Amino acid sequence: MTRVASLCSMEHATPVSNVRTDARRTDRLCGILVSRMSAESKIPPPLGIVRKYNRLAGAVLVQHEYPVLAKRDRHSHSWFHITIVQRGYYMRTHGSREEVYAPGTLSLLPNEDEHTDKYLPGSRCLHVAVLDTVQKRLPVNDRTGSHCVSPLLGAHFCAALLHEFECCDTDSELIVELLLRDLLSARAGLCEERSALRPSWLGRLLDYLDDTFPEPWTLNDLAAQVGVHPVYLCRSFRQHFHFTLGQYIRSLRVLRARQLVVEGSINLAEVAILSGFADQSHLQREFKKAVGTSPGLYRRVNSRVRR
Repeated sequence: MTRVASLCSMEHATPVSNVRTDARRTDRLCGILVSRMSAESKIPPPLGIVRKYNRLAGAVLVQHEYPVLAKRDRHSHSWFHITIVQRGYYMRTHGSREEVYAPGTLSLLPNEDEHTDKYLPGSRCLHVAVLDTVQKRLPVNDRTGSHCVSPLLGAHFCAALLHEFECCDTDSELIVELLLRDLLSARAGLCEERSALRPSWLGRLLDYLDDTFPEPWTLNDLAAQVGVHPVYLCRSFRQHFHFTLGQYIRSLRVLRARQLVVEGSINLAEVAILSGFADQSHLQREFKKAVGTSPGLYRRVNSRVRR
């Protein structure tokens, strides 16, 4: 198994101690970075409290916590921005649409796109600024919008990037660049894949699954949503994606649960709800079937690795 595949499977490696940054040096670098980036974008310093900072592969990664409600009026950034919600909720008004991001989800924001920000009390987010040097090598300048990433792709990226942020070692520079390249290349091509190469209703189905991820879907409801017969939906989905619709949905739910379990900031009942399972017992059953262990044991093992 390659390193990237291992990360996407959330098989955590032990961090290398000699690459950890001194806390005072981190604070100083973070303060310089925040001031410089705020001056470039002509907005006040970032909201919330900066907890940790790293710079990898030309991208700046900063973890913020928001102990109280934090808001910012309409503004834009001069860099491509990725936000991973680790805890709580992040809300953004982007154009005429309000977007809500729950724990375990990520958002993408192109350069110079005007938006507003709101973070609910108790939230924690990892912000990734993809700087100019990286943008020249990656497909980040298209305007396909912030919804062109599937939950499955987003979940893989979140799990792998959070691992590199928490357990940085000598390979992290390369791994982060590969992760960014994979994510942004897939994002750039996803809208094209959903139009010319497949029936338009399949694109609408994927969008609907993306937008209603935690809801309890039924086959008849999904078929009615896109206007096709349930049997035709199942057959076409397997033909174009090479796995069944049920397998796709199950993998989405289990992977989201793995993210939230490892994060460790919410209880298992909430993990079940946010992952779209009927209840905690349903989560326990499906999680053990897919991962081979219970969510509680999985959390304890990974919490020891993260320390």
